[in-house]
Amino acid sequence: MQPLGKNELKLKKSALLINDLSVYSKSSLEVSYPIVEAMGVEASALPTVVLSTQTDGFDSPIASDTSEFLAKTLKMFSDKKIVFDGIYIGYLHSLDEFDIVLDYLKSYSGLVLLDPVLGDNGAFYSTITEGHLSGMKRLLNRADIITPNLFEAKMLFGIEGDMRGESISDMLQNLFSFECYIKGFERKAERLENIALAEGNIYSYEYDRLMGHYPGMGDIFASIVFSMRLRGKSVLNTLKYASNISTETMRRALSLGRDSRLGIDILPALEMILR
Repeated sequence: MQPLGKNELKLKKSALLINDLSVYSKSSLEVSYPIVEAMGVEASALPTVVLSTQTDGFDSPIASDTSEFLAKTLKMFSDKKIVFDGIYIGYLHSLDEFDIVLDYLKSYSGLVLLDPVLGDNGAFYSTITEGHLSGMKRLLNRADIITPNLFEAKMLFGIEGDMRGESISDMLQNLFSFECYIKGFERKAERLENIALAEGNIYSYEYDRLMGHYPGMGDIFASIVFSMRLRGKSVLNTLKYASNISTETMRRALSLGRDSRLGIDILPALEMILR
């Protein structure tokens, strides 16, 4: 990523990141905040829940609900006329938080990215209910960009069976006006594909299948997409760059045998972005 020039530094974009925060292990805000900052966007983090650990691999993490804090903070931002160029929305913990965020967005006109945290690998996360799915569907109507994985896309759009970029393009373009970046389409035995649907076009990026899973990988991808589009980069360049950084970061974690419960090590991603 090219460093910010003098004019860009003067006009540096700002972003509000609304997501969960884990004390131990890397995912969500612990990933998004440094990635967005490294991408040249001034980030502010607003937790929807504080967790002792991320939820993948640990039994029943301790959770401290921050719904009241979320509501009061967003109200304070509105009252003080604190405005952000972009808002990134990830995991919402309580069902009340959907109403809180949607109410705040009524008077917001900047870029909204929704990373609809629901599940992966064919199953919902343990904390997700039908209410969360319904709430994410409501947020679709306020999103400019969404970044679901394959499972989340199927759940949001009610698609059964195999899903291909070509088969959903017309449906999404007719129903919604947002850009849609979907991760993890199967192309060949050893190859996967990320796609972007925007303005009636389909963009794709193929990469080698990597056997493994780390919490926080989707956060790296979504954070880069969010930052690049906020800075006016093209959809195709955004898709390629986000896919490249995400894939190489995971490749390095796997080569070192990193414990998946720790979440993804973001240092390689930061080094690549800042080089």
